[in-house]
Amino acid sequence: LFNFKTVVLVRDFFDSVVSMREHHLRENTIHPMAMVERDQLRGMSRHQHLWFVIRMIMPWYFSFYASWKIASRDKTLGIHWVNYKQLSENPKKVLMGILKFIGIHRSPRSIEAAVAEVSRMKTRRNVAIQGRGGQMLDSSQKIAMEEMAAFYPQIDFSQVGLPSSEPDKQNAVGN
Repeated sequence: LFNFKTVVLVRDFFDSVVSMREHHLRENTIHPMAMVERDQLRGMSRHQHLWFVIRMIMPWYFSFYASWKIASRDKTLGIHWVNYKQLSENPKKVLMGILKFIGIHRSPRSIEAAVAEVSRMKTRRNVAIQGRGGQMLDSSQKIAMEEMAAFYPQIDFSQVGLPSSEPDKQNAVGN
């Protein structure tokens, strides 16, 4: 109806778990999908906290991703996908792609200046290191994430770091 142009930024889900844990420790513990009180965090080991994020917060991430993937597949909206890794590795190229998608022309020089200006700004970004989730999560936590993905067999989760082949659906539904 309004011809919205939607940009969906996604990131490796394993890294997202670690990032959310760090967000809890540094900033806020209240989210629409789950909350935890600071006192609760003090009693949790890192391992327990990662499980909290996986079990309580990540289901929302799966739903979010799947809903946008379906909208993209069905061409419900014009959607441009941006991957956090690509954005951090080549922000100028990604920004140029976004601007082209939404129909705005800017010179390469102005894009470079904008990226340079933003890179000097203090942001809420965590450490922004790719691959930490794959190192910090244990195999049972990774399997739990793969099992959540199996609830959406029509969705390819490889863009967010999960295997593109379907996990064992038997495990996902608790059989």
